Amino acid sequence: MKAQNFDIETKISFITKLDDDMVRVEVKKNVEPELEDLEENYNAYQTLFKAQRLYFLIVFNEGSNTSLEVRNQFASQKRSSFKIAEAIVVQSMPHKLIANFVLKVQKPKHKMQVFNNEKEALDWLLYQRENQTK
Repeated sequence: MKAQNFDIETKISFITKLDDDMVRVEVKKNVEPELEDLEENYNAYQTLFKAQRLYFLIVFNEGSNTSLEVRNQFASQKRSSFKIAEAIVVQSMPHKLIANFVLKVQKPKHKMQVFNNEKEALDWLLYQRENQTK
């Protein structure tokens, strides 16, 4: 896997290609993503990976927040169409509540899990990938 240097910086995140089918997205501190920001990130994924489905490691930093509109988009069929599995790392109780709401109430079409640390999240993604091909 690649070092933690990012490949593309967008308005809201640092995007790193970890492997041929795995991406790390670190949401910048104190940002509130809007729908056009999600589209900018999607274009970055396309630049790095073309049109393939991916494993996502999403790391939320302090102070970042999402609107209901953005949370709805996270769980949409369009976003699930390019995600195999998504591990979300949260660092605060508000982030954990929002992530669990998306997971349990909005129910994305792809596999998704919430973690408190990046190592556990990455281990889960690697497990998902290993068992996806069997």
